[in-house]
Amino acid sequence: MFSDSQFTQIGSVLLQESDDISDSPSRISENDELLYKTSTFRKTQNILSSFICSAFILLLVIVALLLFNAFFQIKKNECSDNSSESSSDSAEDLNFISKKLADELNADNIRNNLEILAKNTHIAGTREQSQLMHYLAEKYTSYGFSVKIYNYTVLLNYPQISVPNLVELKKYNDEWMTISFGRGTPLGPQQAIDEQQDIRSQQWWNAYSANGSVTGQIVYCNYGTKDDYDVLAQMGVTVRGKIALIRYGALKRNEKVRIAQNMGMTGVLFFSDPVHYTSNNRSNVFPESIYLPGDDAQRGSVLATLGDPLTPLLPSLIYTQRQETEKSARAKSLMPNIPVTPISYNDANKIMELLDGDVVPSFEWKGGLRSVYRLTGEKEFRMTVHSRFVHRTISNVIATLPGATEPDNWIMVGNHVDAWGNGAIDPISGTATQLEIARVMSSVFSKNPTKRSLVFCHWDAEEYGLIGSTEWIEEMQHILHRRAIAYINVDHIAGNLVPDVKSVPLLYRAIVGAAKKTKQQNLLERSMGRTRLFDSWRYHRGKGPILGDRGVPEIGLPSSGSDYYRFISFLGIPSADLKIEKSPGMSYPLYHSMYETPWTVKTLMDPGFTSFLTLGQFWMELIHRLANSPIIPFDVIDYSTVVSGLVQKVESHLNHLNLTQTVSTLNDQFFMLKEALKRFNHITREFHSKITDIQTGSKDADFKLISIINNRLIEIERCFIDWTLGAELNRHVIFSQSRNYHHLAFLASIQDNAKNVHLYGKSEDIKLLGLAISKLQLSIESAIKVLTI
Repeated sequence: MFSDSQFTQIGSVLLQESDDISDSPSRISENDELLYKTSTFRKTQNILSSFICSAFILLLVIVALLLFNAFFQIKKNECSDNSSESSSDSAEDLNFISKKLADELNADNIRNNLEILAKNTHIAGTREQSQLMHYLAEKYTSYGFSVKIYNYTVLLNYPQISVPNLVELKKYNDEWMTISFGRGTPLGPQQAIDEQQDIRSQQWWNAYSANGSVTGQIVYCNYGTKDDYDVLAQMGVTVRGKIALIRYGALKRNEKVRIAQNMGMTGVLFFSDPVHYTSNNRSNVFPESIYLPGDDAQRGSVLATLGDPLTPLLPSLIYTQRQETEKSARAKSLMPNIPVTPISYNDANKIMELLDGDVVPSFEWKGGLRSVYRLTGEKEFRMTVHSRFVHRTISNVIATLPGATEPDNWIMVGNHVDAWGNGAIDPISGTATQLEIARVMSSVFSKNPTKRSLVFCHWDAEEYGLIGSTEWIEEMQHILHRRAIAYINVDHIAGNLVPDVKSVPLLYRAIVGAAKKTKQQNLLERSMGRTRLFDSWRYHRGKGPILGDRGVPEIGLPSSGSDYYRFISFLGIPSADLKIEKSPGMSYPLYHSMYETPWTVKTLMDPGFTSFLTLGQFWMELIHRLANSPIIPFDVIDYSTVVSGLVQKVESHLNHLNLTQTVSTLNDQFFMLKEALKRFNHITREFHSKITDIQTGSKDADFKLISIINNRLIEIERCFIDWTLGAELNRHVIFSQSRNYHHLAFLASIQDNAKNVHLYGKSEDIKLLGLAISKLQLSIESAIKVLTI
């Protein structure tokens, strides 16, 4: 670069040199031009110099900013990695979100949802049901969810509307007199009656029953259990070739039908006994109260499998080869081979009055009918079932709010939508609440998403046999195996007093924590000082699943009553089903009746919709904690404790059967199993201690360590899936239903084979019993390895 003085000197030298050359006018002119060029050159250099300096300074500023940002990110990551995410600040954040979620939940919105969703009859496979599913998809889209509809073509069954199911009595002149007309009667004020006018919801039927007419004497079989038939045999009552009159309770419908069919009975009539479905004052029934009147009957499916019966273990998609036909499914007892239909308890009373045989043997066989309970009679009856089997499209709606940091970890929320009629209680009470939860969570988490993704599921054809959820699980099983963290289900809301919870042990503490943060809306409970839902739960159902631990009130084992069951039994995804009941153990008496309409909910069940708010907050709080807690709130100690207790019960049962004399290796197997359980209990306590240290801040945890902990927590339930049972619907070695004994809801493979050994003593059964125990120990050993860091 040149200074100003240097530029002047250069100009003078140039001028002098020019003068020395010539003094002519032409030369002087050239000198002036040269001076002009020199001056211009200097100005250009000045501008260029300034530009270069400015660019250099700007470059330095940019580099400095980049370095500062990089330094800031490094420090931020260091802080994130080196500090415990479950510190007091994190706990305060979670509590703040809990309050915000609860405050935004709105009863009027739930009421409006229910009125829209339960306006019409919407049986699976009908136009009304399809319209509802698309309505839900549109609502979730408007809330900002990513929505997908999954369609399946499945075998469904409907009544013949023009020809209802009948029960008739043969008169002395060989004519037939109708005892049951196969339809319910609309009751109540005009608004209630208007909501009951759809003839499809009035029809009495059991889906998948065989068609046809059968004649014969009727035998009252109590609840239709195997023990009940043993009593009948002891009383000298012949059941083969007879029609069974069975009251609901004790067993699932399909199990009652299977047993009756195996006993040689030709048909089954179901009724809801007033002792279970009415109050002490049997006249205080609908429309004056929520108790079942004698003018309607409980509908339901008698399918003996889960999912589409024509595509077992495969999704019913267009490309799927149908493995079964209606005929082959009946041959395999997936559907009944005999006609089945429900009747009202008024009609059951008429039949009982016509029986003239022996009085029932004990008080346990009596109920609330006004007539004398008798076992059978000489009169001949005829029952007729008319139905049609069709292939229909069903739809599931799956709506997702992606998580911010763990989008491939899914917290799943679900309920079915289909009903036997309007379904205002089952399932729309749950569906209406779930839709409001989706609105609230999309609003609260619109700017700051949850850590993990929220996946809201609405299932179709649940009432027929968990068909919608089963088909989806079969289609998505490989993705769910890697992404699903937990599934939380609410089938319906039946009251406003006490929770009815079924769950795997991993979720016990998370559920209890949510109940403690849920406000009890029942004013009577609040006046008694039970201001939290947890307080009512512990007071009314204090005997929990863990001996000596009042911190966990009563929680039932998973069962096949709703969609959550397939997640746990087939894939080992921790699952729970939440309800709130009017009183402990009491479901609602209008279950699966034509009176489940909006009028019933708004007038009789919950005019203020406070039970919906309670359950909604309970449900939403649990979802929030599962989705946002840095460490997934699974408790491994509860798992090992519960499993140990269940094994102890089974061992006692096998000792009672005196199987050690038959099975020489049994003592050794149980010794090794209990030793494994001791190690499992020890490692779960060590693992839990590490988690506690992080949560209390006594130990730092970076993102990597927390990820390891979470991954291992997720793997625990998967350890108890028997992957050798690829062709089985129930693969969980602990939480699967017995094939033959309704009261066996845990370790069924061990108990079923033990029972067979006790009854028959076959070498094959002995091998299967030993194999079942070996598989359980393998699962426990696998869980120990998973938790070992």
